[in-house]
Amino acid sequence: SAAAAAAAAASAHVVHADSASPPPSRGGGAGACGSGRASPPAYLRASSDGTLPTGTLPVGTLPGPPRLPPSIDGLSRAGGGLGGGLGGDRAYAGGTVDGAQRHAGTYGYLKQMWADGSREEAIARLATFARYEAAGTAFAAKAWRRLGGWQRAVGEDQPFSVERAATVLASLGNATDASPHSYKAWHAWAMVSFEAVQQLPPSDAAEFVVPAVRGFFRSIALGREAALQDLLRLLTLWFTHGHRADVEAAVQAGCDDISADLWLLVTPQIIARIHAPNPFVRRSVNRLLAEVARTHPQGLIYPLTVASKSLLLPRRTAALRVLTEVRKANDTLVEQAALVSTELIRCSILWHEVWHAALEEASRLYFQASDVDGMLAA
Repeated sequence: SAAAAAAAAASAHVVHADSASPPPSRGGGAGACGSGRASPPAYLRASSDGTLPTGTLPVGTLPGPPRLPPSIDGLSRAGGGLGGGLGGDRAYAGGTVDGAQRHAGTYGYLKQMWADGSREEAIARLATFARYEAAGTAFAAKAWRRLGGWQRAVGEDQPFSVERAATVLASLGNATDASPHSYKAWHAWAMVSFEAVQQLPPSDAAEFVVPAVRGFFRSIALGREAALQDLLRLLTLWFTHGHRADVEAAVQAGCDDISADLWLLVTPQIIARIHAPNPFVRRSVNRLLAEVARTHPQGLIYPLTVASKSLLLPRRTAALRVLTEVRKANDTLVEQAALVSTELIRCSILWHEVWHAALEEASRLYFQASDVDGMLAA
């Protein structure tokens, strides 16, 4: 009776183990279900045609890992793409591969192809991926931006040309269209346009000035934390090409799109051009300073007060004009700033230094500018 009880317990243990967690059989045949062992449960027993019987999977049992479709992206259909590089329709675990996963895999594969040195092929396939596979998805802007960077990097050892600049800007323009609020896309667009303006001959560079100005205004509006360098590049374009009517119009339109407090970062550079010889630049600068002074008078009042005491008549006149606009709403602030500026100058500059500076200015006006009245006024 003891031997019979032990045999019954062993049989119950084997059946319980099989039904709890059946290991999948990789070999099959009689060796897996030989004599003296319990037969596998129904959901592991194949029918006569080799298929599993339907409706036999117990609750909680996961099916085998899904297979990656052969057409994971357009590259595999072209041959030798991601499908070939990663094993075609090799089984992948973790659930069904959706569109975002396919795009991420394709994008990563193309970056590896670029890193391995197949640059021309990587550019061609990335263009196909961005134009067809990733169109309308979150990967579109990233793919177009990467494509523009690769197209620029391919010819780094060659002189910058109009054709190459147009090719790169076409890709980056698609990136801005796919993601209009992407700082990286607009910054890349503006930088390539700025590079074209700096490196191309003036006759060829003229067409890239307005795109660069617009791109910098857009990137400044979207990336406030990184606005300083873009603002300085924008001022370079503005002060160099501001005599053109289309550039002036682009600057005026862009000033309406960004916050006035951003200009406080470059106040010294702007006030330095307050008496610019070009009337278009001077008018735009004075208009911008008046606008900033209305919202942030405390940020401009002291440098404008200092500029209003300049020995250069155009600079002094321009500064006084802006201060007159500020005085309309902040008269007390202007008076106090003028008092502080006057006292600081009186304490820091000796009389003989003031006399020497006046003599130098009078000499310059008489001998260089032939301005007798200016010499006497100085």
